[in-house]
Amino acid sequence: MEKVSGNNVEVKGGAFRSKRKWYNIQFKCELDAGSGKVVSFAFLVGDAIPRDEWQKHNLVADDGVAGQ
Repeated sequence: MEKVSGNNVEVKGGAFRSKRKWYNIQFKCELDAGSGKVVSFAFLVGDAIPRDEWQKHNLVADDGVAGQ
């Protein structure tokens, strides 16, 4: 779920990959209205996503070829 309000973005239900596993992540980001620079950023890493759920979240199992 993504929520954008003014200069704030909040994401719940995101994912990132590390060491061949996918993990849940949520984050909040606030930008300065004038400069567009990040004023604050916070994130929370969740549990690993079970492999049998990867497909329903469109998460890939292949890391691709190194160097490409």
